[in-house]
Amino acid sequence: MTGQAATVSVAVISYNAATTIEETLDSILAQDLGPARIELAISDDASRDETVDVVERWLARHGDAFANVVFLRNAENGGVSRNCNLVWSASSAQWIKTIAADDILQPHCLSANLEFADQHPD
Repeated sequence: MTGQAATVSVAVISYNAATTIEETLDSILAQDLGPARIELAISDDASRDETVDVVERWLARHGDAFANVVFLRNAENGGVSRNCNLVWSASSAQWIKTIAADDILQPHCLSANLEFADQHPD
């Protein structure tokens, strides 16, 4: 982790997503905004498959590229709302983009979202 302040937090919620989460995380890493401006926050809702192992291996390879990484490994399943609330509470950037562990971000997604916010400050 670079230690600089993140421009945006990408909050990823997961449950039993071992087959999809790596592609989701790759799409965050590939953002044209650059991972050094992204805080990656992941909250796993007590998956029963290998999701946590997949995420830990991926973070070992790519986690240092991000401004900050938070990985919450919940011991019991609390449902989507609780999982979202946990990951939002753990996020520190002004802007939060929430996605599920089977979503893919197009390469310009975050920069386009931030550009829209800048153009529409109200």
